[in-house]
Amino acid sequence: MPRLLNYQTGLILLALILSPSLVVFSQAGMTSAPFLQIEPETRSGSMGNAFTALSDDNSAMFFNPAGLAFQHSNSISITHVNWLPSFDDDLFFDFIAYKHHIERIGTFGFHTTYLNYGSQRQTGENGEDLGSFKSYELSIGFSYGYQINQFHSFGFGLKYIKSQIIPQGLKVSGQSMSSGNSFSFDLGYLFRTKSSDSDLNFSGLGFSLTNFGQGLQYSDKAQVDPLPLMLRSGFLINTSLDTEGYNLLRLTFDVSKLMARIDIDGKSMSPFKALYSSWNDYNIRYDLNSSDVQTVTLSDQLMYSMGLEYIYNTIFALRSGFYTESKLNGDRSYLTFGSGFMYNIFSFDFGYLYSIKVDNPIANTIRLSLSVSL
Repeated sequence: MPRLLNYQTGLILLALILSPSLVVFSQAGMTSAPFLQIEPETRSGSMGNAFTALSDDNSAMFFNPAGLAFQHSNSISITHVNWLPSFDDDLFFDFIAYKHHIERIGTFGFHTTYLNYGSQRQTGENGEDLGSFKSYELSIGFSYGYQINQFHSFGFGLKYIKSQIIPQGLKVSGQSMSSGNSFSFDLGYLFRTKSSDSDLNFSGLGFSLTNFGQGLQYSDKAQVDPLPLMLRSGFLINTSLDTEGYNLLRLTFDVSKLMARIDIDGKSMSPFKALYSSWNDYNIRYDLNSSDVQTVTLSDQLMYSMGLEYIYNTIFALRSGFYTESKLNGDRSYLTFGSGFMYNIFSFDFGYLYSIKVDNPIANTIRLSLSVSL
């Protein structure tokens, strides 16, 4: 049976592929296509990923498509991240997004997400070289936001998802493996107390449901791995520190929950059922052959994030944030820092992630984004 020579990358890929059979204490082990949970742009990432009620740039296509409705401009943005820097230099994440506003119709968004796992060598049972292959995951999406009135908006999005993380036809545990393909749907709502475009002091409230769709099937058996169905809610406080509006301060706070569910026997719950049946405690275990069971309560399933942004005269920004989740739900806790520089039609953003947990693979992640207004 073929195997992977790149040990570190191989562990990552096999963990993603075999997650229904090897239930781990992490969100990645609960779903397929975990790259859909990677926050795409630097600005939102620098604010602890608390962006559901703000969503005022192209990352609204990820957090809350309703945020597009309040954006009456056109722009294109590009983000590059060396993903999991402690594992492999070949791992990188790219996000490209474009938004276009049409008066009295709404704002449209188009985006592509690509996660590259690098190139691996493949050998046979006797060590013979079977060549190399590339592993990657990508999504191509469309989003739309419509402003109902000066206070309310809604939005939706559609995505095509492809997960190519193992060679076609590879046999794993007697199963013939293939790429996974699916479509998903996003839905969002946003409320803002902003009474006019010149009002610099307002608050907001946002809700979104993302990655609602059929899971991915990697093998020739009927096992379907659920997509990372995510429910988010958040609020925003936007205030000017002076009457001229030169100094702006934003505070954001999000609570989110991964709705996808795999039961203790390794069977995935349909996305429809997950909407109303994933609010209770559930049991998980490391290995289906083991009797060790851990109960994950509803409070353990919630993820919290907070962000802060200071902007001076729309030319310079400082950002910070905090994110935390239970040990049984990914065990990530980290601080984020960032800055932004805006000149004419260009915006450049830098972000850095500092992990509070020791030996976390996302530690020291650096994000870089460039945005151009058109």
